[in-house]
Amino acid sequence: MQITVEKEIIINKSVQQVWKVFLDVNNWPKVFPNVIDSNGSIKVGKQFRMVLKGTIPFMKLDVQPTVLHVQANKFLSWRGSGKLGIKGVHDFIFESIGKNKTKIVSREVFAGKLVFLARPLRSRVEKSFEVHLQGLKDYMEK
Repeated sequence: MQITVEKEIIINKSVQQVWKVFLDVNNWPKVFPNVIDSNGSIKVGKQFRMVLKGTIPFMKLDVQPTVLHVQANKFLSWRGSGKLGIKGVHDFIFESIGKNKTKIVSREVFAGKLVFLARPLRSRVEKSFEVHLQGLKDYMEK
């Protein structure tokens, strides 16, 4: 069994500008409202750390995903695992749709024997993705 969550947004900046900000993990708390702390860098095979709020009520999530794939200005993927053996692969697709327009698709597929326990949290994860992407858009377009 798997659970997939996907959201997208259009940002009125070039894909190169958006990519540069997105890769600056240490600056994420200023960019993404649901990131409390973060450190590290985006490098294939390496882990970075982020602390998220708002996904699970009254809890902070401290995650350390491993970067799986990076294709500059186009694609980023990482894998993480959480409580109860639930694993997730999170993909970000960056697409230039005009001179200064970038579409970002954020998709995560959750799997594991107990993934059905996460089903009630799906709407909260979707909301977290929306907040994450909107924060990036607001930061980029200010």
